[in-house]
Amino acid sequence: MNLSKKPPKEVKSKVILYRSNAADFEAGSDVITQRPINTGYSKSSQKPKAKTHSFIYGAFILGVCSFLAKLMGAVFRIPLTYILGAEGMGLYQMVFPLYALLLTISSGGLPSALSRIFAEKTAKGEHQTSQKVLATALISLTVFGAVCTLIIVLLHRLIAYGQGNINAALSYLGIAPSIIFVAVISVFRGYFQGRQNMFPSALSQIIEQFVKMAAGLSLAYVLRGYGLSYAVFGAVLGVTLSELAAMAVILIQYYNDKNKLKLSYPKHEVKKYIKLIYAISIPMTISSVIMPVTQLIDSVLVINILSNSYPVNVATTFFGLFSGTVGSLVNMPVVLLLSISVALIPSIVSSKAKGHNLMVEKKSTLALKLTVLLALPCFVGLFIYASPIVRFLYGSGLKIGVINEPLVAARLLSIYSVSVVFVSVLSVSASVLQSLGYNYVPVKNLGIGALIKIALNFALLRLMGIYGAAVSSAVCYMLAMTLNLISLKKRINIKYDIIGLVLKPIIASGLMGICAYYAYSLCNNFVDYRLSLIISVMLSAAVYLGLIAAMGVLNDEEMASIPLIKKLVKVQKPSF
Repeated sequence: MNLSKKPPKEVKSKVILYRSNAADFEAGSDVITQRPINTGYSKSSQKPKAKTHSFIYGAFILGVCSFLAKLMGAVFRIPLTYILGAEGMGLYQMVFPLYALLLTISSGGLPSALSRIFAEKTAKGEHQTSQKVLATALISLTVFGAVCTLIIVLLHRLIAYGQGNINAALSYLGIAPSIIFVAVISVFRGYFQGRQNMFPSALSQIIEQFVKMAAGLSLAYVLRGYGLSYAVFGAVLGVTLSELAAMAVILIQYYNDKNKLKLSYPKHEVKKYIKLIYAISIPMTISSVIMPVTQLIDSVLVINILSNSYPVNVATTFFGLFSGTVGSLVNMPVVLLLSISVALIPSIVSSKAKGHNLMVEKKSTLALKLTVLLALPCFVGLFIYASPIVRFLYGSGLKIGVINEPLVAARLLSIYSVSVVFVSVLSVSASVLQSLGYNYVPVKNLGIGALIKIALNFALLRLMGIYGAAVSSAVCYMLAMTLNLISLKKRINIKYDIIGLVLKPIIASGLMGICAYYAYSLCNNFVDYRLSLIISVMLSAAVYLGLIAAMGVLNDEEMASIPLIKKLVKVQKPSF
């Protein structure tokens, strides 16, 4: 499939679009001809039409809310670290690899798969099929989520024993029910995202984090008097309550949606619709499962290998610093950038269904460029400011005892920060490949990276200690990202603008890094390190934006497709 072949020339002009509903067409997402679109309604009988937006707008809304949610999650870990301590955080993090794995198996690839199905069927006007897909997904996923919950409940002690610390057993009981709630949430997030409405997903994430903070911290604080295991149980129980709240929010959004698809269970065609859903979701789920599997292996390897050199509680502390303290900081910008991938899938599928291949190329290129432009400065900032960030956020929550926890966390953050770039580009490239039907290509590429990571863990954990886990993870993501970009080039002949996509952003990020380093050093001589950090971050961001503008990395058409920035562009062109 060669998407570089340009379609017949179309007339670019400002016209009035008529749409049958909010999801039938993306506003300004494709080059538009002067022929009005037939909606199937007469002028007098047209239904009210909701406002639609480009995939960049959807990514912007979802990204901002996801970032706020992740920021709340990171803030949640600060007082939680004070309550639980580093060892307690290690126990807290031990629960999540298996939890994430079962969560991914039960519903991991479903939102993306459903968004792809709904986008394609809506573009083709097959609304009855969408209704049956929605009902089938909801019932099957709820049942499967219940099975995964039962597995955790029955095997919770055995799982904790296998991980090397039986004290984590109680926490598995606290988090098990949330798998059912997340399964339901995944179905409706996929539904809304497929109709290119990112607001319900974004709102549910905010509510989820708010409840997790309130319930998790309260329960951990109240139960800490009964011992560390009960305090951690309270914290993970807060996660379950947060997912319950998020499920309630997204269900309310669905039932209040005037244009919602009604549930229509296909009594005599169940197998047909299950096959339709899982033919797309299985490869996406496999891709999503690979990293939780490797993280689960990490939780076993790290603690057991490091236990040969350190006591179990110290090895658990190391794992907590890497996967909890540092992992949450690295994931904050990644979550913001992953929203581009979420919004990109239905947009590309819709364009492909309409035969607008040129727009598929343009959207893919813009998504990659925006990802690189946002990921590089995040990496540089985390790398340079690793020590003050850890000190600023966690303060006395990290102790200096058998190990220097603040120092270890800062070094881990410096090493692991480069993964922001690799994971973000990896995600966007995988979304493009899967949107175009190459479902198993990113799965294979990520699988190769994961195998390399596991092999490196055996060697690097013994050679470098906990820092080896950060290095092996970064190598895994870098390799998978590179393979994805090569696959894109081979399969859709996408053109990589090396100067605009790589060289200019790297130069701008490098100069920003120099500014960041010296600005912080200078300010730190006169004011408190917290104020120095804030001032230098703001100054560095201004320098970076100025350099990007001066170098002309984004053209007028690309800037016109970005919310807020498009108002500053004099010549407006069709957005993406």
